[in-house]
Amino acid sequence: MSMQPISPEPVLRATTGFMAARLLGAAVELGVFDRLGSGSADQDELGRQIGVPPRRLHIVLDAMVSIGLLARQGKAYRCTPVAVAYLTDDAETDMRPFVRFMHRMRYESWLRLEEVVRVGTDAVEEKARSQEEQAIISEGIAAVTSPAARALADQYDFSQHQHLLDIGGGTGSFLRPALSRYPQLRSTLLDQAEVAEVARRRMGESGLSDRVSIQSGDFFTCQLPADADAVLLANVVHIFSPERNRELLGRLRASAAAGSRLLLVDFWTDASHAEPAFAAIMAGEFLLASGEGAVYSVDEISGWLRETHWSVLEHVGLAGPASLVVAEAV
Repeated sequence: MSMQPISPEPVLRATTGFMAARLLGAAVELGVFDRLGSGSADQDELGRQIGVPPRRLHIVLDAMVSIGLLARQGKAYRCTPVAVAYLTDDAETDMRPFVRFMHRMRYESWLRLEEVVRVGTDAVEEKARSQEEQAIISEGIAAVTSPAARALADQYDFSQHQHLLDIGGGTGSFLRPALSRYPQLRSTLLDQAEVAEVARRRMGESGLSDRVSIQSGDFFTCQLPADADAVLLANVVHIFSPERNRELLGRLRASAAAGSRLLLVDFWTDASHAEPAFAAIMAGEFLLASGEGAVYSVDEISGWLRETHWSVLEHVGLAGPASLVVAEAV
């Protein structure tokens, strides 16, 4: 009895994964999903609309069919439901800024992955960013985290709090849903100066700027508000090493009154660090971004919290691979 050959599919899929990512980035940059929306068009019509020769455009279109973002009937292409939900102007959660961020800003960094794994922080070169680049980064991160931000506002009871301190709050993507739902809540957003500038613009557009104090500074060294009864660390822990995270948690505890809450949103993994799968892949991104980042398990963050005098209350799922660990100052 002959044995079935082992399929090389996992190796082929992983080896060519960057090709699929670049094809998706090209489709977004060319405006394929924008033009199709909820309608349909053949490659000739679509090529005329976006100014690309149809003979070359069909390669991008057919690749999007293969990964499930476009469907083809005869000569006509249309967006699949997942593309309509995340990649068009009608999307409730527009993921195009995240695709654009990875496509424009992160691809070259991944070419250095082996070097960074071998050498560590010596291989990371911090380059000055233009305002346009910072906007792409901030809005890309806001896009990929927006489902978790909405889920946090839906699932956590902020009515028990008056002042929420958002450490490393980016553009305020986590604050906006919480402030919209809980009118008694005021907040302070703390981040780097160039990020804080983007946050001021986004908060002004949302009409919530009168309830947000946006401050710039290094949260390892700057003075923290003393009256915050809740602190949010959303997608911050994965930037730093275990030692730096313990330092930050200890600093937050030193400034918090007993009974204050600490809300930690991240891609918390199981003990193997392999699930959720998205988190395991993103660990490479976090390492490249800071030279020391990684993903951490629920057990690891719980241990650091106990060491720094926080009591872990619960761990709950939010949206996709993101989840929430709630702790209280003791």
